[in-house]
Amino acid sequence: SSASAMGGVLEDQLKQTRAQGSAVKQELSVVQRRQQVTVRQISSLNTKLAELQKPVDQLDAQISNINARIDGRRRRIAKLKVDFVEQKQQIDVLSGELDNARSELTRRVVITYKTGDRGVIEQLAGAGSLRSLIDRDEALGHIVGLDQHVIDRIGDTQRDIRLKRASNNQVQR
Repeated sequence: SSASAMGGVLEDQLKQTRAQGSAVKQELSVVQRRQQVTVRQISSLNTKLAELQKPVDQLDAQISNINARIDGRRRRIAKLKVDFVEQKQQIDVLSGELDNARSELTRRVVITYKTGDRGVIEQLAGAGSLRSLIDRDEALGHIVGLDQHVIDRIGDTQRDIRLKRASNNQVQR
């Protein structure tokens, strides 16, 4: 009887173990189904992430392009600033040259007036000899040439200054 009682206890334990095994199998089946759902959700999210990555990559490329253009414009601005300073210095030099040329022309006019310089024809007519006539002609030609050179320099310098100022005004914009 003790053997039969022991056999009954073992049978009860076997039934319990089988019942627990069946419950564990059911739980395992539920966990596996949840795992499959989770794997499908992760796969779907990975697909969406990949789709969203394309526009992000495009935006990154556009930002990179814009940054390159900004850098190029910054370099251009720096160069324009240097050009502006150089042109300002050139304008200052040209203005000094213009002032000097004007002073020289004014001095020549004053000297001509003070010396009572007769006209070119009168100078040539007052020559006592052919040699004197040629010398006077050459001297007058040289003086007139110098005056014309000074006048030309004034005009050229004024034009250069206007051009440089116009260029600087464009750089400042």
